[in-house]
Amino acid sequence: MICGLVGITPAAGYVNGFGAIIIGVVDSAIVWFAWNYLSKVRPFSKVDDALGVVYTHGIAGLFGGLLVGLLADPHMIVYLGIGKSPNVTTSGLFYGHPHQLLVQAGAALTIIVWDALVTFLILRGIGLFMKLRIPDEELEIGDVAVHGEEAYPTEELVRVGAGADSPPAALSDGKGALATEKIRQTEP
Repeated sequence: MICGLVGITPAAGYVNGFGAIIIGVVDSAIVWFAWNYLSKVRPFSKVDDALGVVYTHGIAGLFGGLLVGLLADPHMIVYLGIGKSPNVTTSGLFYGHPHQLLVQAGAALTIIVWDALVTFLILRGIGLFMKLRIPDEELEIGDVAVHGEEAYPTEELVRVGAGADSPPAALSDGKGALATEKIRQTEP
């Protein structure tokens, strides 16, 4: 459903109901394919994207914008001309205006290049002051090493019952020393 919503966003106001359904179905199919197959090949296999944002927003938005170039209905929206200026409307390839597909592709390419450049510059700037990635040893340990606590504690760390008001002595340092030591003991 998210893919359909993302895909119709650039087309809102320019396509009719049938075009909206086509965009939703096509975007969902493309994102499903990309998620299941493209995530295994470079450069997508190198992207740390646990939530699938690249697929559900990047790819669905890209193809939603490109499909405007095919499905834009000239009867959907008309910008009224002022004075002697004629009315302006947008129509896609399927309505006899192939240039709109080129306009959409050019806009998509511009956005991709701009976003890549700005993201690169921001990450380089942040990289001057701090590391962008934690060492692999700490990454293996997880939340305990980075934040001093577990996001989803195990049963051993959860205290239930009458004595739960006071923290156990091993965890009283507030840094999760017991949990860190337990994880290190279980490593091969």
